[in-house]
Amino acid sequence: MKLLIILIFVLGLFGSVDARGMCFNLPIVGFDGWHGDLSPLLDGFCVDDGVDLWHQEGVPTWHSHNAVPDYFTTRAIWQNRGVIEASAAYNGLVLDGFDGAVALNSCAMVGSTVWVRKNASEPFLRTIVADCSQVVHVYFHTVYVDSGIELSYELAEHYGMFEADTVGLYGFEVCTVESVSLCVGDPVDYRDYFLENLEFR
Repeated sequence: MKLLIILIFVLGLFGSVDARGMCFNLPIVGFDGWHGDLSPLLDGFCVDDGVDLWHQEGVPTWHSHNAVPDYFTTRAIWQNRGVIEASAAYNGLVLDGFDGAVALNSCAMVGSTVWVRKNASEPFLRTIVADCSQVVHVYFHTVYVDSGIELSYELAEHYGMFEADTVGLYGFEVCTVESVSLCVGDPVDYRDYFLENLEFR
């Protein structure tokens, strides 16, 4: 199942990009994604979040969509209650035995174990990647929402995200390799990593 961008109003926290002029005569992609041939989107399209239109130059390559750093920091947001469980069921995944479930932008990571923590002063939790972003949403989610991970509702509760007056948790750390002992030093910024490696089809 596609990664659901639940928190539309999150965009107001860093300013709206009014792309209506740039989106004239371009295909518009909603949160239900794009069904069928991607060729009409290769020269550019816009994502409609229900409030604004967000322009992107084209469709990211498979590698740009799916590559992730071993250790990165990003802004964490959350999915509504039950959404990630439905995604896990759709993807044939069992959530038992994990501290929680997450959604990454990379679909190649679905079913993988990743380690997450609120910041460097806390221990890592072992989670499973149960959902991912459609390729038509990955640029929007990474660049405009500035997020590389969505947490299950319960995991967001664990981190106290509903108690803070915020719609996202900055500085959230993600370790994507087998052992957290390999995630040392400074994590890379996920948004910067994505933009540095971004190529369009």
